[in-house]
Amino acid sequence: MKAGIQELLHDEVEEQFEQLKQKKRKRRRKFRRIRNLAVLVILAVGIFYFLSDYSKVKSLRVVGNRYYSDEQILEIAGLDYDSRFLLHPSFWIQHLLEKEDLIASAKINKNANGGITIEVKEKTLIGYLGENKQTLQVLDVNGDTLQLEKGMLGNRADLPYIHDFSKTELANLAAAFKKLKDESYIQMISEIMPHAESYDAHMVKLIMQDGNSVFVSYQGIALLTHYKDVLKPLEGNHVCLWIDEETKAIAKRACPSETAQGDEDGAQDGSEEEKSGEQSETENE
Repeated sequence: MKAGIQELLHDEVEEQFEQLKQKKRKRRRKFRRIRNLAVLVILAVGIFYFLSDYSKVKSLRVVGNRYYSDEQILEIAGLDYDSRFLLHPSFWIQHLLEKEDLIASAKINKNANGGITIEVKEKTLIGYLGENKQTLQVLDVNGDTLQLEKGMLGNRADLPYIHDFSKTELANLAAAFKKLKDESYIQMISEIMPHAESYDAHMVKLIMQDGNSVFVSYQGIALLTHYKDVLKPLEGNHVCLWIDEETKAIAKRACPSETAQGDEDGAQDGSEEEKSGEQSETENE
């Protein structure tokens, strides 16, 4: 009797356990069906999205570029208005841009409306050192000499021509221009060359786009930001200006060639006076 009751209880427990297992199987099957349906829906929506114009870039904007055109920046980044917004992650666009010789850094901003803004910071170039048919050799403020394809830079008309400097002097020149707070003043320079005076054998002569010449030590190059201040009261064309880094002043003085010519003229005048005096003495005799 006791054994029969135990068997009945055991059968009932097994039946309940089997029912519970079946319920779990049904729930799992239902969950799989829902999951598969959700995956199919997501895939369908994704395919529709990527095949439609909704996935394309809606707006493209480039800021901070000077040497590169907007078109060049977008070409390097691999972007146009047929590009799929989600297939161009920001980190990859940044990587492509920062591989370029003239781009110091790039920042990519995306908005929910499908717009992409690329903000680039280009390297600051001081000028070009030489060129041939294919390449242009330029110097940046870090002292690096870069060999660029001519097409990369577009128009080099606003880059000064740097010549006759030694490697050490080029490094000093780069370090001096790195302290110049407003790089737009570089665009005002046409030519950069070394210059020597008796009191300072290591100076720089800057021939400006307006025809004026500026003589300055390496330490005084940062004071070029005062150049525009002296232009308005300046008298004469193609004048020579001297920057004094100690007084932080720019003064108009005689050009070195004019001074040398003046000394020669004075010497010639003196010789003529002496000759005239000798002739007078001879006549008196």
